[in-house]
Amino acid sequence: MGRLHRRRCRLREVGVLSSAARRGRKRASARQPLDPVAVPRYASLVFAMWRGAVVLSIALVIAPVGIARAHESVAELQALAQRGDVEAQVRLGFRYARGEGVPRSDAEALTWFRKAAEQGHPMAQYSLGWMSEQGHGVAANASEAAKWYRKAAEQGHAVAQYNLATMYEQGRGTRRDSAEAAKWYRKAAEQGYASAQYNLAVMCVAGQGMPRSYGEAAKWYRKAADQGHAKAQYNLGVLYANGHGVPRDEAQAVKWYEKAAQQGNAKAQHNLGVMYGEGRGVPKDSVLAYMWLTLAANALSGADLESAVDGRDVAASQLTLEQLARAQQMARDWKPTPARAK
Repeated sequence: MGRLHRRRCRLREVGVLSSAARRGRKRASARQPLDPVAVPRYASLVFAMWRGAVVLSIALVIAPVGIARAHESVAELQALAQRGDVEAQVRLGFRYARGEGVPRSDAEALTWFRKAAEQGHPMAQYSLGWMSEQGHGVAANASEAAKWYRKAAEQGHAVAQYNLATMYEQGRGTRRDSAEAAKWYRKAAEQGYASAQYNLAVMCVAGQGMPRSYGEAAKWYRKAADQGHAKAQYNLGVLYANGHGVPRDEAQAVKWYEKAAQQGNAKAQHNLGVMYGEGRGVPKDSVLAYMWLTLAANALSGADLESAVDGRDVAASQLTLEQLARAQQMARDWKPTPARAK
């Protein structure tokens, strides 16, 4: 059921489930295109640093440099940094990046990150790569970004590994090379980085940089899905619905569609609505079918919107006025639920 979410419009895996046509209406198809969203790098440098330093299991253990030490004055920090203390240089870079105790200055942050990066500090190398890519404190330069990402990646920095992989995949700042992209996604994925696990799974499905393998894709989608990655949850549902890489199991498909749908993934909401409408993998429930297809219709466009509306109308035709009013109220009251990783 459905098509896999994707980053760029590449492989189009066509699913098999569609709702039965009723009263001569069109089918409400559960086929969905792979999602054309490259899993983004972090929009905030500071948040990226925090993820890299604290959440991920990185080979080099680094203190959470993005948080100022309560006992440490700016003057003390500057004195240490001027004497070449690499950790102080990174912490001072964060102070300037966030404007903590000093005027916020990308240029000053860049200066201190560069000093630490030149001493081999992976967090500083990643920071310098990110600022070079984004054009913070310096003119944007993808080649310079790739250079510093590589230095950090080679020391095991998972976010740098992920960003370097995206650059290889897209040919930004370096040659386009799917095999290298897959290599660096895998390194980050093996450290538990959900976005890398998701992208690696997409490459497994597409056969980019490696032989195509739905089994391998299912493995990495599951790892990302277990961390609450909505697109991975949706795609794992697609694999179960179609029996690709896993035994066909519509109950499992519903389980994963629902996890993604509860986070607001419109394609999962669509497919979940179709499943409820047809009683596949779950007891038939036209009220829930109507609710989920209404939510999907609010977010989809084009053929996907038409499919959701058709399915919603079929569900409505099976409801009493009281049931219809309840389904409409449920759709109005629904709010996304943040994911909780295992």
